[in-house]
Amino acid sequence: MRASFYLVLTLFLPYLSFAQTELNFGMMAALNYSDVSLGGDSFVQTSARTGISIGIVPEVVLSKRIKFPLNLMYSVKGHNEESDDQLLSRYAYHYLEFMPEFDARVIGPLRAGLGMKVGYNILEFQWIPGQSSMRIDLMDPFDLGVTGNIKILLDQWQIFCRYDLGIIGVNEIRFTDENGNQVGQTDQFNRNAQLGVAVML
Repeated sequence: MRASFYLVLTLFLPYLSFAQTELNFGMMAALNYSDVSLGGDSFVQTSARTGISIGIVPEVVLSKRIKFPLNLMYSVKGHNEESDDQLLSRYAYHYLEFMPEFDARVIGPLRAGLGMKVGYNILEFQWIPGQSSMRIDLMDPFDLGVTGNIKILLDQWQIFCRYDLGIIGVNEIRFTDENGNQVGQTDQFNRNAQLGVAVML
């Protein structure tokens, strides 16, 4: 155990020895392209929907190479449900999300990062063709996932692409026949790709 600690310390020493820790602050906005993955038995198909994310980006800077963005954002995601190419319903999910990430310089202005996502579901809506939108309450409140991103730095501006992958099911879906007998069951996992910009103030 002690040997592992010294090994990790040795690997990070070149970064930490030149570190001048500071805290930056920024704002971000992004376009979401979200869908869900249905594990197990599923009798419907899904397709992606677009949404938006806006938020703030406190950023802990250890050095020019290593940063820790602490993304806090409001995000609108969702998906469509279809069967035999017929739209059954559209869903929209409103989340507050916290995404701490490890960010490292690759070469020049190009950076890459990995992190995690903790989301809290504050609103859900469903729209069925021919009906008005209605508020629903089907999802588990918390969503946990992992994230990966690449970004390009242009002075105080950042252009980024991020993908977050849900690793816990946020909804247990049961399928029944016309008599109400269960014929299948599946779990819903969130997926989302983002393309956005951030500016450090």
